[in-house]
Amino acid sequence: DVNINTEDAEAAIVKVQNFTRQHRGILEKRRRLANEINSQLEYAQERKDNKLDLFMANLYEKLPELESKKVTHDALLDTIDKMRQKGWPANIEIEEKKYTGIHLSDDNGVTKDAIIDMMDRLNEQARKEAKKRKHCTGIKGILHAKYALTIALQYMDMVRKLPSVVHVSTALSGKLTVVGDIHGQLRDLIQIFRHNGLPSFDNPYLFNG
Repeated sequence: DVNINTEDAEAAIVKVQNFTRQHRGILEKRRRLANEINSQLEYAQERKDNKLDLFMANLYEKLPELESKKVTHDALLDTIDKMRQKGWPANIEIEEKKYTGIHLSDDNGVTKDAIIDMMDRLNEQARKEAKKRKHCTGIKGILHAKYALTIALQYMDMVRKLPSVVHVSTALSGKLTVVGDIHGQLRDLIQIFRHNGLPSFDNPYLFNG
């Protein structure tokens, strides 16, 4: 007969369980780290392909009143509102001879057709350059900083009118498409819209990231 001490057996079981949990935790951390590295590499490649860093630097140049200033969120919004009262960003000049990208009407602002045109041109540019392995001209040639700021500000106006928590209803559409984090991949976004349709009241989307 084997004499097994109950307390020792329970202690051994607890140790095994703790070791198993610890091992699972390590594996989960490794998995998350691998996913994070992969996502960062994908996003870095996207930034490189579209020269996003240069584009963002160009945007920053259009914010002269914010240079070298550390401002709070509210102060930043207040500064932007004051600049808009002076006609910014509509008063940003465009070198028409050098710019061949899309134009947004000052009267109509950002329209659905303008956004679709921009996405199509970005996608077509990426497709051609990937096929020819040509050096990317970047997003700057398709979307001027003036219009990028116009889009961002129109979006900001919409968000500021919304409550902190937005209740999503499927009463009218009968469906809701939930999209995970696409890590800034424009081509993935275009592919989703191509297969599932553009966002609308009848075809709502919920984006995570």
